[in-house]
This record gives sequence, structure tokens and C-alpha cells, in this order.
Amino acid sequence: MQLDSYSMKTKRDATRRALALSKFREKRKNLSFEKKVRYVSRKKLAENRPRVRGQFVKRNLPAMEVMLAT
Repeated sequence: MQLDSYSMKTKRDATRRALALSKFREKRKNLSFEKKVRYVSRKKLAENRPRVRGQFVKRNLPAMEVMLAT
């Protein structure tokens, strides 16, 4: 009697796992790894800010002073 309940449980677990795996694979297909801008206004501000080696710097400091300080 115990073997029957055990085999039914393993079958149920196997079908549950198969459903979970298929759900996971479907979600993975739809993932998007493209760059997504959430706030356009922040992007515009960042594009206009001065940078040295990719880092933002203050506007009143010349770029050469900042490069020499680092």
C-alpha cells in the first residue's frame, strides 16, 4: 500500500516539476536584456554633464586639473 502512495506522489511531483520547468523556459524566452531608459529627463541631464573618463566632474573645474588630481 505504501508503494502505491509513494509512486503516485513521485508522479505528481514529476508532473509538477515538468510544468514548472516549462513555465520557466517560457519566461526565459521572453526576457529582455536590452538597455531600457526609465527616466528620459535624467538621461538628458546625464548626457549634458561634463565627464572625465566616464565620471561626472564639476563644471567649474577644467578637465586637465581633474585628470592631474587623480
